[in-house]
Amino acid sequence: MLTPIRASTIGRSLLQQPFKSRPFVPCQGKRWPHSLTQLRAQRFTSSTSKATGMSLPSPQRVIFDCLKNDKHDKWGWVIYRCTYDDDEGWTRFKQFIIQQSRANITESDTPELADSLEWTFVEDRATLDGASKDQLRSRQC
Repeated sequence: MLTPIRASTIGRSLLQQPFKSRPFVPCQGKRWPHSLTQLRAQRFTSSTSKATGMSLPSPQRVIFDCLKNDKHDKWGWVIYRCTYDDDEGWTRFKQFIIQQSRANITESDTPELADSLEWTFVEDRATLDGASKDQLRSRQC
């Protein structure tokens, strides 16, 4: 019977190292943020940037820099409406997406990025009502 081994036993006989398991501890004692505000307040850094005291750029900064470097003036997402049961709910959804994304960007280190954000909502009941993922993938915007 073969005994499982740890990955650190390279070069040793596969039968010499017994498998040792440790209990899974998801956060290593750290608490997860309970709100979007707490999540925004956290700075995510790599292990090398912690050592040097440098933090990674925010996602908004990365988008802003890419737009600038590639000489683009707009960015955003395309959302396809594939169900047409609730027009009022769809209108509320669009307003919510636009307001929350702009609010999030305005609170970032690059608030000017909100000016170039463009949402594209595609609504075509005749071709999109109940459309499958494959049908959406083959569609041109």
